[in-house]
Amino acid sequence: FSTLQTGLMMTPLPLMLGVVAPISGTLADRFGSHWLSPIGLAIACFGLFLLSQIDIHSSALDIILRLGVTGFGQGMFQSPNTRTMMSAAAQNEQGEASGLLSTGRVIGQSLSVALTGTVFVGLGGAAAGTLLVAQRAHNLALVNISAVQSTFISGFHAAFLVCALFAALGIFTAVARGKGAAVAKRV
Repeated sequence: FSTLQTGLMMTPLPLMLGVVAPISGTLADRFGSHWLSPIGLAIACFGLFLLSQIDIHSSALDIILRLGVTGFGQGMFQSPNTRTMMSAAAQNEQGEASGLLSTGRVIGQSLSVALTGTVFVGLGGAAAGTLLVAQRAHNLALVNISAVQSTFISGFHAAFLVCALFAALGIFTAVARGKGAAVAKRV
């Protein structure tokens, strides 16, 4: 896909997140977030699993739908999770709690990129990708292009499966935090 097509195809993830997050936040305020957070994370986990199954034959629509599922799940998870975390702090400690939450989010994002990148590189995906781009740009004849493509796809699949695994662990963490999240604050 071209750079423009790739950018447009990735739009559904943040778009779904932006549409669903305010709705899930409202639902969390009304009904509590004890089940919304883990359900949202389970949907995001499923979306990551679906993304791990993308291959050379996947259509643009197929990729868009998988990214949409992931974005929907993230949107459903983030607002209730933030509500739970912020409501655990006393009123006079909300600023500190917000700072810690933001710091934790950035650290988690950084570690996930580092971990999945390590898995992708470790399985030869990055080197295979470099060979494939060079082959395409310079019309080089690779002796066994299907093996290089297979290496790239295997690294890609493994990286997304690692993401899905950590999201699955997060589901149990979200459920285990207790019934305190189920009590909604009435305004």
